[in-house]
Parts: sequence; C-alpha cells; structure tokens
Amino acid sequence: MAKPKSRKATLSLSRQLNDQLRVVLKDLRVTCQEVANVSREELKKTKDIIKRMNEKIEKVTGRLEIAAEGYQERPTATAKARLANAKKQLKKAEKSLQDSLKLQEDLYKRIEEARELREKCLAREVALKAFEQDWRSGKKEASASTPPKESKKRTDKKETVSLNDSSETSYCQENELEIPPAVVALDKKIPEDIRVSLTGNESLSLNDLGGQNLVLYFYPKENTAGCSQEGSDFTAHYESFKERNTLILGVSRDSLASHEKFKEKLNFPFDLVADEDEQLCLQFGVIKMKNNFGKRFRSVERSTFLIDSDGVLRKAWRNVKVPGHVNEVLEAVYELTGDDNGESVPSSGGGGDLQQGSIDTERKSSLGNLLV
Repeated sequence: MAKPKSRKATLSLSRQLNDQLRVVLKDLRVTCQEVANVSREELKKTKDIIKRMNEKIEKVTGRLEIAAEGYQERPTATAKARLANAKKQLKKAEKSLQDSLKLQEDLYKRIEEARELREKCLAREVALKAFEQDWRSGKKEASASTPPKESKKRTDKKETVSLNDSSETSYCQENELEIPPAVVALDKKIPEDIRVSLTGNESLSLNDLGGQNLVLYFYPKENTAGCSQEGSDFTAHYESFKERNTLILGVSRDSLASHEKFKEKLNFPFDLVADEDEQLCLQFGVIKMKNNFGKRFRSVERSTFLIDSDGVLRKAWRNVKVPGHVNEVLEAVYELTGDDNGESVPSSGGGGDLQQGSIDTERKSSLGNLLV
C-alpha cells in the first residue's frame, strides 16, 4: 500500500499547479489580444471593401438605368445584351456587398469574444495571485502557533480547510473594498463636474441640460436580451418622455463604437453614454461584485435614475427587472412634472409597433447606415 503524501508535499504540488495555471492563463490572454488585433486589421480592410462595393453598385446602377432607357428606345439584340449584362453585374456586386457585411458582423463578434475571454483570464490571474498571497500569509500564521505533536495530524487537516476558506473570503472582501460607495444621493444635487461622451462623437454635461429632466439608465452589456428589450421599451415610449421635457440616456461600459452599432441596430432615438473607465458607474454606485460558478467579478447592476431640471436626484431604481420597468419610470416622470393625466404605458415587449423589419430593410439599402 502506497504511503500517503505529507501535507508539505501536497501543498508544494498545489503551488506548482497554481503556477502552471497562471502561465496557461497568461498565454491564453496574450493569444486573445493577438486575435483581437488581427481581427481589427481585417475589419478595417472589410470596411474599405464595403465602401468600394457601394461605389461600384452606384456606378453599375447608373449603367443599368442607361441600358434600360436604351433598350426602351431601341429594343435591339445589342441593347438587350447590355441590359442583361448590367443586371448581372449589379447582382454580383450586391452579393459581394452582403458577404462583406456578414464578414464585418462576424469580425465584431470575434473581437468582442476575444475581449471577454481576455478579461476572464485576467480576473482569474488576479484571483490566483491573491490566493497565493493569502496562502503564504496563512502558512506563516499557522507555523507560529503549531499545535502539540500528538494532535498534529488532526489539527493540520483543520488548518488546511481554514486556509482555503479564509483565502477565498479575503479575495472577495478585497475586490469589494475596491468599489467605493456611491457619490450621488436621493434629493441631493448630482456632482457638478459630470461630463460624458455620447454617440455621435458628442459630449454633454449632466448639469447643463437646458432645463430638461433626465432619465439615466445603466445596463450591463449590449446585444443581450434584457438590455435590448429595455432599450426598445424606452424607445417605444420616447415621445411620452419627450412631451414631458425629459431626456433619456443609456449607460454601459461598452465602447463608443459598440454603442453606435447597438443604437443603429435597434433604432434608438436617444443617445448612449460610453463609460469604459467606470467613472460614471462608480459615482452612481452601480458597480457590484457578482458570482459566476464560484468566480467573483465586477459587473454593472441594472439601474435607473431620475434627475430633475435642477440637477437633483429624485428617484432611483436598483437591481431592475426589465418587464414593466419603463412603466414605473414614466409614472415617476408624470409625478415629477405634475401630470395627473398619466396615460397607461403598454407592458414590456410593446416595441413591436416600431416595425423593426421594415427598419432593417431600409437600413440595408444605405451603406452609410450599415457602417459603424
């Protein structure tokens, strides 16, 4: 019967495995960055191709019109052949354009997936490093108070369990301490130095809205079901907010380029704020620690804030559930503006009136709308 390994040998093996895992994660993170860089280069080339194909389609369309007029005036065999050739060229150019647009979409997805995987690897590396530091700290404390020899085996077992528990708890607490409390507070003015970057390469001071109220809603991530539905619900009732002198802004940690694409895809009539450095999220206290299969990570808690025309925070909704949420926000706006004739707001999912299908068809006909 094989003699069981000593506790010292077991811990040494654990450290070796920990080091190897950190190396693998680092290699994977670097690979993800390389994939993202290559994809960006391909995306740049694809956008150039799309631009050229659009120009070609315009030229071929002009030739097709000329050939059609010529065939109507003189329906000869030569005119018919020219017309057929122009149609063939136009069809080929449109097919190439669609292929390029599909490639552009795939490249965007590839870049986003590589970015997400890189962030996960980086978070796991940080977790492993924190675990190792806690393990070393716990080992020193354990050696300083070594129990009597006769009860060493039993006590060591307890120490090992306690070591693992304390390291994980310490790591969680460490990350939570990195998140400062919210700066804003109900019935208080928001800070005067809040300036944000918007879609359309615009910037805006939240303290200078020209006497408008502001609905500021934070969402975790673009192109997810909940965030898409929430944005569509605000879109469906945009005019109701506008009639009550209320501006809508959506906020997430996604980039401006991602915002432009997301806004165009769902035809949002309002702007989106890019908060990549989490400054606005931290001021409103929406950065929270979440747990996914035992891994702790930072995320945006879905939240909405209603700020009046004087810059005072009047209402806050945290940990929002999307269905029916816009209804609650609009009712709060009615109360804020003194509107006693509050119209009933359709439930979540009423965005079907936006005729998204026809919007998408019209969008595809214009290259300017297709490019980010």
